[in-house]
Amino acid sequence: MRVDPRVAHTRRVVLDAAVELLTECGFDRITIDAIADRCGVARSTVYRNWPDRHQLLAEAFDSMCDLGDVPDTGSVEGDLTALGRELARGLTDEPWGKAISSLVGAATYDPELRQGQAEFSRQRRDEVGRIFERAIARGEVAPTEDVGELTTLFAAPFFYRRLLSQQPLDAGFVERHVATTLRRIATR
Repeated sequence: MRVDPRVAHTRRVVLDAAVELLTECGFDRITIDAIADRCGVARSTVYRNWPDRHQLLAEAFDSMCDLGDVPDTGSVEGDLTALGRELARGLTDEPWGKAISSLVGAATYDPELRQGQAEFSRQRRDEVGRIFERAIARGEVAPTEDVGELTTLFAAPFFYRRLLSQQPLDAGFVERHVATTLRRIATR
């Protein structure tokens, strides 16, 4: 089905405005009026394309979160290092990294946003999990290891540092964390 180019353009303009506002002020303070004002369209135009604020914000956040392909360097160390660098950069410099703390806060009180946050988390866990699945297939990680547990072991400290402790996610952290993860895998 072919989409009218004017509709596609309008949807892009509205999504771009929603992304800007998510980055600037977070999930809680965004209204459809603010988005419509930002991009210069009528509220009815926004509602014609998205039935409610939650769906628009979920799509806007999702559009921010293209983390690229899961690294496949041929080794678990290389994959974790590449992913760790990208994750640290995204959480520090990308619009989604700035917006995620407001998503976590808003999702605490909003079931629809909580559902969106859960989907975002599931997709990210699946991506990290592929690294450990390949490592198991290559014999770098014992086949008895729980991929979900390894995924949490690796990813959680990035989000903890960004969302709670406000410690830097610099190259030194990534290097130390990859080394720690590899030592934990090796000793199990």
